Amino acid sequence: MLGCPVVWIPGTDHAGIATQVAVERMLWQEQKLTRHDIGRDKFVEAVWRWKEQKGRVIAEQLRRLGLSLDWSRETFTMDPVGNQGKCLHWTQ
Repeated sequence: MLGCPVVWIPGTDHAGIATQVAVERMLWQEQKLTRHDIGRDKFVEAVWRWKEQKGRVIAEQLRRLGLSLDWSRETFTMDPVGNQGKCLHWTQ
């Protein structure tokens, strides 16, 4: 950072396929359902529930390391504001 002010914004990534597999496994273990059984909207809701559970674990691990992060700006790749920016980037 060579003497320049910086900010480290914590965030987690939905990790695409890895998260999909984990959520599909969770759905099957808990309800014997697939993503096709519940549809896209319900599956996205399940991803958010999974993120709330697992995201807390990741954040706690970072805190235990004593990292100096700006926790007030924590983000997730599927957050509406961040997602809007990514969609704009990939369409240009």
